[in-house]
Amino acid sequence: MTQDLTDTMTNISVHKRIEKAPTIPNEGKAMKKHVTVLSLGAGIQSTALAILLEQEAIPDCPKPHWAIFADTMAEPDHVYRTIEWLADIVSFPIIRTSWGDLAANTWKAIRGQPVPERGHHEGGYIDLPVFSSSGLARRQCTGVYKIRPIRAKIRELAGAAPPALTATQYLGISTNEQRRAKPSNVKWLTNRYPLIEAGWNRRQLQQFLDHNFPQHPVKRSACYFCPFHTNAEWQEIKELYPAMYTDAIAMERAMANHPRGPWFLKSGGLEQAMEHAAQQMALSLETP
Repeated sequence: MTQDLTDTMTNISVHKRIEKAPTIPNEGKAMKKHVTVLSLGAGIQSTALAILLEQEAIPDCPKPHWAIFADTMAEPDHVYRTIEWLADIVSFPIIRTSWGDLAANTWKAIRGQPVPERGHHEGGYIDLPVFSSSGLARRQCTGVYKIRPIRAKIRELAGAAPPALTATQYLGISTNEQRRAKPSNVKWLTNRYPLIEAGWNRRQLQQFLDHNFPQHPVKRSACYFCPFHTNAEWQEIKELYPAMYTDAIAMERAMANHPRGPWFLKSGGLEQAMEHAAQQMALSLETP
């Protein structure tokens, strides 16, 4: 089955098939409306959840009206390929939305320029959970570039607003990350965690995808400069996306010299961490 992806807030050429997003008819201002959505990140957990929902494999979890992908416009290409691939597997629409280009806005903030999409009319506000001498900064990128645009898109698609509108949001968090399963902080939106309800962990989900869809490997989704990358993920970005890796290095160098810094994309510095990892790898290969 083939469906069209939807891009109503920004125009990114990576998505070839674009059309108007379907909406639920509004039958009157007094009419109560409830919708169900999947928050789709196109990583291992939310991709597997989308397929399980399509297969109706999780009890008491009907298919969502829409899966909504909040695009930071800074993800590696494999994330966008997964979105395109998934659109041919599930029957419910995959809707793309965006609150702006996180990479471009981060560079603006580093340079002291205003970020209008972020509501910052003065420069210097960096939303990333960067490392500093005092520890890890607060992560604000998820709230601004993922949670906020999805909630706005739900209202737009439903053609309604609270209190007439209520919604259930499926989130792809598995049993190994139960600490991340939090209730919604707004009354009109209820978070549900079907993978936890059904007892799926991340390893099982990876095996499910690898076994059933070996032709399309699914990887973790994250922006290319995410400070939560492991050394292995940084190495993969360096090898597969050299331009992105170069930009991440340049970004960290600029943040290290920021008047409010220094800030780093990895504890101790990304370049130093990668050099150390390479040295350790070389030593392990030399050891008989």
